[in-house]
Amino acid sequence: MRTICTWRKLNPSSNFCRKPDLQSGVDQSILEMNYFEKISNNTWRINVLVQPRARKDEIAGIHDQRMKIRIKAPPVDGKANHYLCAFLAGVIGLRRNQVVVEKGLSSRCKSVVVSNVDRQTMELFFKKIQ
Repeated sequence: MRTICTWRKLNPSSNFCRKPDLQSGVDQSILEMNYFEKISNNTWRINVLVQPRARKDEIAGIHDQRMKIRIKAPPVDGKANHYLCAFLAGVIGLRRNQVVVEKGLSSRCKSVVVSNVDRQTMELFFKKIQ
């Protein structure tokens, strides 16, 4: 099987396990998903694989330990990144400025940071995509 994303291979020090104080009050099944990471009390990181120029906007499941997201926008001049943030903000129910692409601006493999969001909102999002 061909590996598309090599981010974890290049960064072996990246650790998806978090300190116990950050995990308090969070459903354990959420923390077992490798594509979600709780950074601080109200900040989450989501590792995504983006498929631009798709027929429709959707969350298409898990691929290579990343959430696969199909979006209509073309990968030109950052349009796909902007559209991805707007799409995720709409699905989660947040404002556009609360979702930012942290890594992978010119790659299909991206790390998206969702900030200023409460635990209940993220748990509803996790349940919605499962």
